[in-house]
Amino acid sequence: MIEVPDKVLEVIYNALKPESESALRLWSKVDVKETEDGLLLEFDARDTSSLRAALNSYLRWISMLTDILNRL
Repeated sequence: MIEVPDKVLEVIYNALKPESESALRLWSKVDVKETEDGLLLEFDARDTSSLRAALNSYLRWISMLTDILNRL
């Protein structure tokens, strides 16, 4: 569970959801869900390298989006 401020939760969810649905799923799959407490990301990967790559990508995107939205 990733706690995201309410004011940016929907924006981040809407930005990540298409990526999780359209990404090539040979190595990993990510399910993005919006909950009352924040975002729930469920990762499924073939190996630890693929899991690490997917985690890093999504965490970096969330961090970048949060930084941008906090500056608006």
